Amino acid sequence: MSDHLDAAKRLAWLAEKWPAILRAAQRCQGLILFEDEASFAQWGSLSYTWARRGHQPEVPTSGKRKGYRSIYRSL
Repeated sequence: MSDHLDAAKRLAWLAEKWPAILRAAQRCQGLILFEDEASFAQWGSLSYTWARRGHQPEVPTSGKRKGYRSIYRSL
């Protein structure tokens, strides 16, 4: 099992390691940054839709597989 899923290990990390990380950052006047990333596909990923019986729906696309990445950072 991964450590982040184990409540006891997560609490031990918060009680022991996190304060040590904070103290080390304070000693050298460092910043602690948090980062997360998200991706957004820009190509057609439609799998189900509603349409009148006998009428095939058409979804216009560029035909290109393009995506955008977003990185979120906080202090």
